[in-house]
Amino acid sequence: MAKAIQTEAETLKLLTLGRLIRGVVHELNNPVGTVLAFSQILLDEPRGPEELKALKYIEQSAQQCRVVLERLQRFARATASDPTVVDLGMTVEQAVAVCRPVIHIHPKVKVTVSPASEVLELKVDAATLSIAVTALLTQVLQSLPDATGSISVSCRSDDGRAVLEVRAEAATAVPAIDADVFLRLVGPHHGTWGATAGDRGVTYLLSFPQHRDEVASPHAGVTP
Repeated sequence: MAKAIQTEAETLKLLTLGRLIRGVVHELNNPVGTVLAFSQILLDEPRGPEELKALKYIEQSAQQCRVVLERLQRFARATASDPTVVDLGMTVEQAVAVCRPVIHIHPKVKVTVSPASEVLELKVDAATLSIAVTALLTQVLQSLPDATGSISVSCRSDDGRAVLEVRAEAATAVPAIDADVFLRLVGPHHGTWGATAGDRGVTYLLSFPQHRDEVASPHAGVTP
């Protein structure tokens, strides 16, 4: 029970963080755009080598800031929006990018992401899906004993459903994370949750109906 409460609390923190990030991105977009625009204007004028070098550095830094802001904006976009068509593979890539700071403080954990071989379109609340994937990756990372092991992430199509597979492995048994919070997040979007435990690893599966005119009935279960 305590673990379930902690998982839900951390998921709610992500929701709150999403709202906070939206405000920060909104406030920073204009000044970053202004710095980028003025640096490009100044670069069009004759400059000495030192000034040119400094202005190019300013331009590159502003462009990097814009990329970071775009990633954060995609993650934090409306936390309660209507279902839209999104690509599961792209959502996973964005979630991994958001999790990079957490991954970097776990140097003994190897994270491998296998790109999807095709576009996996879903009709879901994009923000809820992003939060669910980010929360799953964070929880799996924190579940590894002694912060040591490996995590592999992949997406695929399986019988009309888009499937996200996250595999956690370690030298000792890996405890399974609680499923209740994720079922509540993905359930309204006809998502399923599965977890299979082995001697030294756990495989988690999130799956959704691929986008089409007819929507399948809700289902949630645990893989035997």
